[in-house]
Amino acid sequence: YTGQALEFDGVSDEISFDPIMGGETELTIACWYKKDVGAHASTDGAITGYNDGGTYLRFTNDTTLHFYLNTAQNDISYNVTLSDDGNWHYLVVTYEQNTLSNIYIDGSLVGSSSSGVRGAIDATTGRLARLGNYAAVGANLFSGKIANFQVWNKEWSADDVTYAYTNRESLVNLPYENLKLWFPMQDGHRGNQSYLLDGANTG
Repeated sequence: YTGQALEFDGVSDEISFDPIMGGETELTIACWYKKDVGAHASTDGAITGYNDGGTYLRFTNDTTLHFYLNTAQNDISYNVTLSDDGNWHYLVVTYEQNTLSNIYIDGSLVGSSSSGVRGAIDATTGRLARLGNYAAVGANLFSGKIANFQVWNKEWSADDVTYAYTNRESLVNLPYENLKLWFPMQDGHRGNQSYLLDGANTG
């Protein structure tokens, strides 16, 4: 990845937005990230999440990424091991209530949840409301850069993941109304600036 990005200092930087995804039965979170080397050896760093005790996608140390999702039945909770190399990587997390949750890095599957029906995302604690943090108190702040952050209410297929990884300026071929949140971080018709698009496609 060589485009623009949001930079998070691991101290106070985060973005809050109106909670989304409560009650949904499918989910995809996708972004480019570049974690600062050694930044989370002793402190957690969250890509996104809700509040304390709720849903999150966070580094619990420099090489362990943990995904936790509150659902109507059995919650999702699992880890994947990643390298602490300071390079850009493309991260995708998918969920569908009747199948496995999957984590992909740079287009390849690196981990999946256990089997079992999980149900819809919890209407309150299952939501997403932060970028670069997941707690109400800033104790899980991410140190590094995040770009092209997307949240969809559809589960991406493996082909969708491959397409998004290899076509970095394009959206996957899904209905636009399924895109609930987007930080494009690209040059475009609004000039050389970054902006947020929500589920109503307003920025």
